[in-house]
Amino acid sequence: MFDAPIELTRSGRIDYASCTAGLTPSGRELDFEAAWMAPIGELTTLEAAIALATEPNHVAGAESEAALCLSLRHVWQCEASGASDPSARSAPLLVLP
Repeated sequence: MFDAPIELTRSGRIDYASCTAGLTPSGRELDFEAAWMAPIGELTTLEAAIALATEPNHVAGAESEAALCLSLRHVWQCEASGASDPSARSAPLLVLP
């Protein structure tokens, strides 16, 4: 049992109420993810990832959630810097959550 804030009055006072919260989850969340990457040029890659969560937030009977991410990544050539590490200059061109 603990006291939880339930209201903020106009005068700025915070009202509390005693609450009981169980810490045992009702379900078991399982997460699955797959990723793929392919070069589509000397300096460009296409990346994709998909994720699935069953019983999200460990709530029994909760509807599964999925996400799809797409990324187009290009390494920008910087002639003046002469940097040899291309990862320092790469950035995603497009990311779709």
